[in-house]
Amino acid sequence: MLPRMADLLGRFELVEKIATGGMGDVYLAHQWGDGGFVRASVVKRLHPHLSERPTALDDFRNEAALLALLAHPGIPHVYDFRFENGRWYIAMEYVRGPTLGAIRRAEQSIGRVMPWKAAIGVALQLCDILGYVHERRDDVSDEPLGIVHGDLSPENVILGRDGQVRLLDFGIAGGAEHRQRQREREKGIRGTLGYIAPEAISKDQPVDQRADVFVLGVLLYEMSTGQRLFPGDGLNYVNAVLQQSPKPPSEHRDDYPKELERVLFQVLSRDVDERPAGTRELRRALEEVARAHDLPVGGRVVSDYAETLYPAREDRRLALRERPEVLATQELPVLEPADDPSRLSAQEREEMLAGLQDFLLPEMEELEAELLVESQSPPALASAPVPRMPPPPPPPSLDVEPSQTETRVRRPPGESEIEGKDPKAGFYIYVADEES
Repeated sequence: MLPRMADLLGRFELVEKIATGGMGDVYLAHQWGDGGFVRASVVKRLHPHLSERPTALDDFRNEAALLALLAHPGIPHVYDFRFENGRWYIAMEYVRGPTLGAIRRAEQSIGRVMPWKAAIGVALQLCDILGYVHERRDDVSDEPLGIVHGDLSPENVILGRDGQVRLLDFGIAGGAEHRQRQREREKGIRGTLGYIAPEAISKDQPVDQRADVFVLGVLLYEMSTGQRLFPGDGLNYVNAVLQQSPKPPSEHRDDYPKELERVLFQVLSRDVDERPAGTRELRRALEEVARAHDLPVGGRVVSDYAETLYPAREDRRLALRERPEVLATQELPVLEPADDPSRLSAQEREEMLAGLQDFLLPEMEELEAELLVESQSPPALASAPVPRMPPPPPPPSLDVEPSQTETRVRRPPGESEIEGKDPKAGFYIYVADEES
């Protein structure tokens, strides 16, 4: 059955809807190319009712521009940003693996809490990704872009099967200028409730990279305790994050490391100036905790833990289907039977081998003749003594100092040039070294 025209955006065939957000729908897709090329992709398509809103289009275009600007293993690659069939869309890399939200739900269903090594391992990789994003500079002016992600919810973090954590959804991310435009035109709260920094809610001061540091602390708190930072949603959460202090992690787990608890209290401070200045400082603190408790925190730890709760066989797969007939692509030329050596007839193969024999026979005869002459050489010639090498030349005169790269031709001592004799016979090549 052929897909409907609405299921095609350019050369991207929309296969399955996997999510719906405030900006658009997200699909698994096939990207079709010429010659049978096909690649699994993800397509984010803007909602139709937002296509006529300049502010929505500005955010959507900004997300595509940021993804094209950022090149990091922890950020999916963007393939295209285009207007097709009356819809704007972004096409990007498909990453296999569960989201952190899916892992948290699986843990809750069996009453399990993430091990220290996995929780710290995920947090360390997020520190690397956010550090790159925060420190990205303009390619021309070399000025800091001041990018803040702003939506570090568990659904926007993927634990890749390759051990690499990925950060998704830069829909409300942006540099200082873009955030200023958002601040002027919108009065509401943007982001996922439960994962918003206090200053982004109160708007009593500009939001910078320390807002992402706060939310990263929220993720680490929940991964390592199995509990929400503040229970409740909506207005209850808003009031809690603005007025209350979170419970100490040690109240949820008796064996909670004191060093990690101190780090979290600093990161989750409502006072922006008391938090780490950036993810570099947070990373160093987490590495010290991992060393103190001898915890392996590499990518393999993360992928192995994800596999125990969310096996790879449960990943969404894109079963390869026939290319839609309505999608015109260029096919590779078919190899004609006459051009295929494996399809030669018996007579054609014999003629080809005969031609090779005719080509090689003269050279083989010459080689055999040379070997026969050598085998019949007189014994006297075979046993002739090898001529002795003449003695080395005397050292150069002290009053003449050749350069380091000077090359001279010298004759053995006591011999003079003989008429009719090869003038090069018995000559030495002398190259002066650094000490001569």
